[in-house]
Amino acid sequence: MITGVKIGGTTVDLNTIAHDVTITIGRKDLQTTYAPSSCRITFYDVVASSYTALVGKTLTISGNAYQLFGGYVTDVRLTVATPTSGARCDIIAAGPSSRLGLLDVNTAGYTSTTVALRCKQIADECLAQDASFAFINETGTDEGAYTLSAAAPQTESATSALQGTVDQVGGVIYDNPDYTPSPTGRIAYYTNDCASVYDHTWSSSLVEFAPTFQQSGQIINTVAVTYDTGTINRSNITSQTLYGKRTRTVGTSINNSTNATDLADEIISRNRRPRWAISDVSIIQSYIGPELLFTRIGGTLTINDLPAGSPTASYTGVVQGWEHRISSGKMRTTFYLADPADVGLSIAWYKLPSTYKWNTINPDLIWDDALTLADFETVGI
Repeated sequence: MITGVKIGGTTVDLNTIAHDVTITIGRKDLQTTYAPSSCRITFYDVVASSYTALVGKTLTISGNAYQLFGGYVTDVRLTVATPTSGARCDIIAAGPSSRLGLLDVNTAGYTSTTVALRCKQIADECLAQDASFAFINETGTDEGAYTLSAAAPQTESATSALQGTVDQVGGVIYDNPDYTPSPTGRIAYYTNDCASVYDHTWSSSLVEFAPTFQQSGQIINTVAVTYDTGTINRSNITSQTLYGKRTRTVGTSINNSTNATDLADEIISRNRRPRWAISDVSIIQSYIGPELLFTRIGGTLTINDLPAGSPTASYTGVVQGWEHRISSGKMRTTFYLADPADVGLSIAWYKLPSTYKWNTINPDLIWDDALTLADFETVGI
């Protein structure tokens, strides 16, 4: 539920807010390369003068347990139906990353460093120009640690520089709102290998949907990753036999063959076969209790007790973003999911039950194929 709204730091009376609010955080799928957060909210009985300025002010929306949105007002529409009805004010706001395009970076070039530290180089350059920004590193210890070559001076927007860095490894920049010292939250630079710090397991009875499974046609079984001094080629013959040759070329500024090879193997591993996947799930949040929510992209959501006819009895997805819709006295949250195979997330050792012994599981199983407990009993490719 919404427990507080502030515009420019000033608290807004919740009784003036229409029960029709939409908040979007993160991305809907792995193909989305940049995902600024957004909010639509309506106020009634607004008193406005010729000098009332709202565009550019901060908008903060607090929930019961989390800050649900932080950003800047970008568009305002004032409607007066009758002389006595009072004014209706429709506001659209965007997260802080929407302002990165207003800053130029890389005027002096960057030294050779890792993906994570290159993002920090860009973030530090932004902070030197505008101290109101806040950033958070959500890269992992594999792809986030790939070493990039030095970047020659080439003035570009901070949006282009940050997203261009994480794009090389399938990452994303997005607005992470849950940072209460800042009214606008933090801009996160994220890579898929970032460790999960927040997991949910729900019964299907909590989920407001008839399960819809789908398979992506984005099968890749031959990949060429270019780096500074060469190209790494990888392929999966079994996948080619089943689905035909499907090729992708990935250009990077990686400066060594070891990291380029690792990336090529990751891409083949994640994309060599189709799988049944659930792209999104929706739940009705408690209107009085704390929200069921994720603090950032990358948490896992497991749905148990799926109905008969489903490809599997349970499904685990990796959260890529979410949308809150508050209307008609209800708060509905939709979580957008990526299949674990698509982000290279195999099952963790500690999640194996004690009944799974080395002599009881499928001997042909490759750990990379172990995305659920069911995979220990079946053979994948």
